Amino acid sequence: MNSGDVQEFVNLMLELLCEVKSLDLDSTQLNPIPPLNPRYENPPKEYLPARLILYNIVNKIQELNSGMFAEHILAVELLYRTIVILIYQDSDERESEDMCRKKIIELLNYKSSRNVDIPIVSLQVGDEPFVFGPVTFHTMNEEDLSSEWGSRVVQYLDSHSSALSYGRVNAKGDSWIAFDTAYKQVDQGLLILKGIGFPIVAHKINQVDLIDKYRLWQNTIFRTHRPQENYRIDPTSGITTKIGPVLSKYNLDRDILSSISSENLQKIKKIAENNNGFQPVGRIEVKIFRGLSWLGEATKDDLLGARYAKITFALESLIGGESNEEKLSTRGITATLASRAAFLVSDDKEERLEVDNKVRRYYGLRSKLVHGESVEILPEDFENFGRLVRRIAWGLLKRIDQFNTVDDIQGWVKEQSYSNVED
Repeated sequence: MNSGDVQEFVNLMLELLCEVKSLDLDSTQLNPIPPLNPRYENPPKEYLPARLILYNIVNKIQELNSGMFAEHILAVELLYRTIVILIYQDSDERESEDMCRKKIIELLNYKSSRNVDIPIVSLQVGDEPFVFGPVTFHTMNEEDLSSEWGSRVVQYLDSHSSALSYGRVNAKGDSWIAFDTAYKQVDQGLLILKGIGFPIVAHKINQVDLIDKYRLWQNTIFRTHRPQENYRIDPTSGITTKIGPVLSKYNLDRDILSSISSENLQKIKKIAENNNGFQPVGRIEVKIFRGLSWLGEATKDDLLGARYAKITFALESLIGGESNEEKLSTRGITATLASRAAFLVSDDKEERLEVDNKVRRYYGLRSKLVHGESVEILPEDFENFGRLVRRIAWGLLKRIDQFNTVDDIQGWVKEQSYSNVED
């Protein structure tokens, strides 16, 4: 950055200094600046001109030094570590300009990265860390648990045995940016892993999740009053505890990654390694990650209808989307999804017909759900549909090198449908 650009920032800082001085702040106040902070809501109108200048400086620094600062962190640096000091030191014009220039250069040249560890409950990683894109999953060992951080984690969970692992991310930026980035990446990585192999079951089970996203103890304490009944069925207490799901521990290899072939797992890991924070560039890679993410969402505790809808979102994400092929839209979304699924899942004619029929039936329930019709989602339908969509994901992943777009998928399906199939 040239000296002229730096001088532009310095001029804005001096303008901000003049505006703050014009507020005639009471020097006896310990902290008269909060209304200037971007997080301060409904500031007095006399603070608005200074806030506008501050926003301008903050936005320009964020633009030129992208991804390094949260807005409020920059505001603190500019206000409390520069403007306030200049005011209370009663600095002259030259001292003010020099200090502003020094601070601007520091901020524009600031670089930072750090490891951030996010605790995960109920997941056993094993002796070796598992690297998945930007996230490395670690076992929380005795050294971790005996540290101040580990002690706080255990205290938060009220359970030593459930603080089993953590996701580590090397994240750039100030502490706020670094934590936010790490949290999102561990959350997304864990969601994709759950889509890969976490149990898809209708009943409520213990979950693998970030420490603050899942309440470990699901017990419910309720009060029952004396029943009106013609004869006594069972003795009841006035206070009853309904026990939540068993606090199961899930082993990453045994309980999650065993659902995918080693070949497909390596393909997924390669996609994650080649992209920034689970944000693939290729269209098919995007579809695979979005589909697995929706499957991961469907494993979480919710109303069964809502979870079922998430499986349909996963199906649409994986193989949905309009092709440019003429007259394709006239076939209908359900028919398109059914045919694509059938050919991706199997080479066998009879199995293809079975998959086609299943997708038509399972996906047909979606329309009733989203339009508010009364429909009962059977537990076995939910579970079988979820497993089928996983198979579709593996079929798409198997042929990922053949496809770049939805047009490629549809063209391949058309070609397969006209090829000779042995009865």
